[in-house]
Amino acid sequence: NYFLKISQLHIDTRATFLIDAAWIGTTVLLVLHGWMNAWMNTAEDMMLISAASAGASSLMGLILYARRIRFTRTIDRELFREMMRFGRTQMLSAGTLALQTQGDYLLLKLFVSSSVVGNYDAAKKLFRGFEALRDAGSLFVYPAVARLKSQGREGEMVLLVEKMIGFMTLLAVPVVVVGNKIDLLDVVTL
Repeated sequence: NYFLKISQLHIDTRATFLIDAAWIGTTVLLVLHGWMNAWMNTAEDMMLISAASAGASSLMGLILYARRIRFTRTIDRELFREMMRFGRTQMLSAGTLALQTQGDYLLLKLFVSSSVVGNYDAAKKLFRGFEALRDAGSLFVYPAVARLKSQGREGEMVLLVEKMIGFMTLLAVPVVVVGNKIDLLDVVTL
């Protein structure tokens, strides 16, 4: 999250995409590996996957921004006060977001077992991959769409958005087909 905030500060969509891609890619690979090798059986296994994915994402952020980070031994008191004022509102905002994004786990745990919560977490993370693809497509297309709209070239704008939707569909279709094939294999082996 720290490096994502730095990428957002610099409006660096490439870095935001790469940091998210490291997180999502690691999650997907580890979930598939765990599923294929039958070691992903408990919620703790999914927690380890989440921790490893967060580590991969952080490592990607560090690689991208290592040259921009400077540590110091002294703290400017006025700057520190300003940071604390800003941080207080950010903390409240982050707490609200965490409750919105993670509250479903707490609620679900009241009704089902930990293994079901772990499976739900894996499915939710895979779905987040589709959302990240959609968001990445939007981030890359938005500047061009805004320019075309401001220039009154709405026909070209519609074509660009249609191409983006088509490209995203081309990316999603193989994943859906593979997912359905996996489900069919599970049914056949039962």
